[in-house]
Amino acid sequence: MILWCLFSLLGDQANEQNTHFEFNVGSQSEFSLDTHKGNIHIRRNSGDKLTVDVRVWDEHQGETLKYVDVIVVQEGNLVRAEVDHHSGSVSGMWEKRDYDSPYVDFTVSIPDRCSLTIDDHKSSFDVEAPMGRVSIESHKGQGHIYNIASSLSLETHKGKFKVEIASFQGARVETHKGDIELIIEGASDFELRAETHKGDISFEGIDAKMRREDEHDHHGYSARYKQGAGTLPLRLESHKGRIHVDVR
Repeated sequence: MILWCLFSLLGDQANEQNTHFEFNVGSQSEFSLDTHKGNIHIRRNSGDKLTVDVRVWDEHQGETLKYVDVIVVQEGNLVRAEVDHHSGSVSGMWEKRDYDSPYVDFTVSIPDRCSLTIDDHKSSFDVEAPMGRVSIESHKGQGHIYNIASSLSLETHKGKFKVEIASFQGARVETHKGDIELIIEGASDFELRAETHKGDISFEGIDAKMRREDEHDHHGYSARYKQGAGTLPLRLESHKGRIHVDVR
């Protein structure tokens, strides 16, 4: 069963539209967000209600609002939000879409046992992670993701993120030429594998060092490190970006 919820348009102005969505979900629910640009603000709650407030706005007197639809649907315990760009005016090159399409801000209250998936192009993140798994892909987004207490997958082309893991349960972090600060609490049993082509991966709090894989190759470096039994994986990969890991 697919449930569509559109509660109300709240105080629309000429250059913005506001919509509120509200769902009852179970303890093992999931929130999935597919967006292009705007602000992503997520906080966890201790109940079973998932709310999504959407603000669509632009800097062109509302002229571009018609170019997108925001779809928010519930499919069982999955709540899915998606920014749908109309064909024609904003299809094609990313640069044209960046200019022609409006911003879409999401303010989400998510049950703490939820899982979270975000697919983004260039949004600003202020995300308190739920206690379920977290998977994020962002082309060139930026911001803060914190209170992570389950497995993490983060992939960005050239984004800039500060990521704080409160209870380490495994992580995979990849960037092409982005900048990631990764702070890890409570990691006593993990195996690190890190690789970079010509980027910078550095460590604090553990005795791990990047070493040249081949003395004749000045662009390939890797690190291997095990703490405890090495049960949980920590995988880092950078082409020519920066990843700094602080294990506390």
